[in-house]
Amino acid sequence: MATSECRPLPRLGCSLALNSRWRERAMSLATAQRTATCRPEKTPSAAFDGWHHYRGRATVGAAVERAVLDGGPLDSIRRRAIGASIAAYRDTTSGVFVVPHAAAEALHELGHRHAMIGGDLEGLRELFASAQRAALETLATARRLAPKRHHALSDTERVCAFVRVFFDRACEGFTHTSHILTLRPQDRRERLRAALFRPGTRTNALLDICGLDASRPHLAVVATGEELPRRLLTHAQTVAGLDPHECLVPAGWTITSLRPLPGGQVVLGPVTSLAESGDSVDLARRGAATLRRGVATDRRAVVPFGELDADTLLLAGNAALPDLLIERHLGALQALRPARRLQLGIFLLEWLESGKPLTRVGATLGIPPQTASAHMSALRELLGDKLASSTCRQELRIALHSAVRRWEEELP
Repeated sequence: MATSECRPLPRLGCSLALNSRWRERAMSLATAQRTATCRPEKTPSAAFDGWHHYRGRATVGAAVERAVLDGGPLDSIRRRAIGASIAAYRDTTSGVFVVPHAAAEALHELGHRHAMIGGDLEGLRELFASAQRAALETLATARRLAPKRHHALSDTERVCAFVRVFFDRACEGFTHTSHILTLRPQDRRERLRAALFRPGTRTNALLDICGLDASRPHLAVVATGEELPRRLLTHAQTVAGLDPHECLVPAGWTITSLRPLPGGQVVLGPVTSLAESGDSVDLARRGAATLRRGVATDRRAVVPFGELDADTLLLAGNAALPDLLIERHLGALQALRPARRLQLGIFLLEWLESGKPLTRVGATLGIPPQTASAHMSALRELLGDKLASSTCRQELRIALHSAVRRWEEELP
């Protein structure tokens, strides 16, 4: 078998033979090729193809940076967007291209900053046209130097398609910011208030235009009953929601500082950046709704969301679920006299939540041990095997939280 001869590598602006990172990548490609084809005589060629493939893409990135970086105020943002875009191009091996999150955010930020310094769409278009020309010229040079090795890199249509996708993402950021800049300051603030309390909404541009730090940590405060006090909603360090039951407060505020608030109970969401405050609001709303409907109980004035029972929150995420669980599990109790079903319901809920022996449950509720045993015998007869199933016990807890409150209201 003839041994393949290693020919000198073509030069693409610097010596590839000195770059150990690409040498390691080439050797891994060689190993993969040898394993897949079982033809060791083609290994050197496959290794050099992979070496040039990845090194060529890095060379394209350097050429694009030289073409678009001009020493201006946006150079750092441009460099980040170029790096993320080149990484996305480099890592794409299939015909289907989806812009990764990091690249999409960097390109959106580039468009936003371009609008903030007063740039226009034609200027942004020319920036990407310069990047495309630099990429195509570099790839054309690589093709002339090594046509057999760089055919994959010199696909003009592929490069142009990538640049168009990247330009579209930058245009989204530019258009979004340009529209916000046309609004009156009051309208911007109202739009920001709505966006901050809506999960999954992009708010970085709005925060930047309004002069707020997007990375500053905040947490949501959501009232379970009465509206939040006006002095909290109008405080200089808080952001009031469109709903007077909701606001954002700095993460440095403690439970002690919030406890004196009049107006009833509040739920605190987890700490997030101001740009991601919608996630904190969403969780605090869910916790407040769970307490408001009686699916869970907590007598504290300030309730951190993380201290609520996770299973209860999961099962009680739908407002109609407690009704369904009452119908499924408490039909036998519903048929009893109002006073009797309330008596048994309170006893069963205390037993399920405390996990204590019957005598201690009875002591907590102020009833004798014999009465506690009689209550449990009646419940076992009414509910059967449901008390033996952990899943049913959890569903019974959720159903009873709502049912006991209703039964109390229905007493004559």
